Amino acid sequence: MNSGDINEENWRKEKKEFGIELGKKIKAARIARGLTQRQVTEKAGFYRTYIGLVENGNYSPSVFTVWRIAKAMDMGIEDLLKGL
Repeated sequence: MNSGDINEENWRKEKKEFGIELGKKIKAARIARGLTQRQVTEKAGFYRTYIGLVENGNYSPSVFTVWRIAKAMDMGIEDLLKGL
């Protein structure tokens, strides 16, 4: 990191907080659509346990992964990222 960047501790904290908030949005969207974790992961091509890790903020997925999750729920990635 260069001197203009946030320090590593803050970077990790922000990444964790982002993952938690994104996971909450994914879970809320999934439930609002009446979908199970299994249904979303089967459509997205992931293991069922993976979506649980994402929804609980234990894993911070790539943009491509978020796009696949959104697509599996018939929504745009922008809907999941809005407000984060």
